[in-house]
Amino acid sequence: TYAGDAHATDVLSFTGTGSHVGDIAISWPAVTRQAAEHGHDEKSELALLAVHGLLHLLGWDHAKAAERREMNRLTVAALERSGIKLAPNRL
Repeated sequence: TYAGDAHATDVLSFTGTGSHVGDIAISWPAVTRQAAEHGHDEKSELALLAVHGLLHLLGWDHAKAAERREMNRLTVAALERSGIKLAPNRL
C-alpha cells in the first residue's frame, strides 16, 4: 500500500528535482499477475506501466475521466510506436 490506499499498487512515480525527472518503481508481482489477467505477455505489461509512470512524471494525472482517457490514448500511442501490443480492452 502507498499514500493511504488500501490496495497494493502496480507502479509508483516519484518526482525528481533539477535535471532528474524522477524515479519509477514497478511491482513485478503486479506485472506478472496483470499480464496473465489481461492475456498479454509480461513485456507488454511492464512497458505499459513504465509509460504510465513516465506520464505521471511529466505532469499527467487521471483523477477525472477525461484525463484518464487522454493518458490511455498517450500510453497506447507510445506502445504502438514501439511495436508493443496490448491485449484488447486492456486500457
